[in-house]
Amino acid sequence: MRKLLSILSGPVTGGIIYLVFSLNNLSHPVCAMAMVTAWMALWWITEAVEIGVTSLLPFVLLPLLNIMKSDEVAFQYMEQTIFLFIGGFFLAYAMEKWDLHHRLAYRMFSCKNPCRYNDHRLPDLNVDFQYSHHIDACGCGFCHCNIQGIIPAGA
Repeated sequence: MRKLLSILSGPVTGGIIYLVFSLNNLSHPVCAMAMVTAWMALWWITEAVEIGVTSLLPFVLLPLLNIMKSDEVAFQYMEQTIFLFIGGFFLAYAMEKWDLHHRLAYRMFSCKNPCRYNDHRLPDLNVDFQYSHHIDACGCGFCHCNIQGIIPAGA
């Protein structure tokens, strides 16, 4: 029942947005685009359907609502950046499916002294986080800074 409400809330909210915008004498393409945006946002937030289905809503709705022609919409989905993201998502999915991300993290930390955080452990952590920094330049860089500030020397 909750899933059905989430699914129906997208088009209903989009319809309300379209009605409110059209009552303010805005043009059809503007009202329809606001409707599609609200519909997508609601489905994205509530995860009523798979994210991939949500991302294809403009591909279906923009030509149906006469906002853009289908070949113009399809061209937007075929940009090189989109394929770069799709490749990254495929790699991330494969790593998650085969539990490679856990194995990589375990292997990085199991090669060193496992339970001691004394003076000679800090350089090992530094090497680990510099290695992981190459994998995820943003996230692990912050971990690197925080770990060296949290673990006191000689603890």
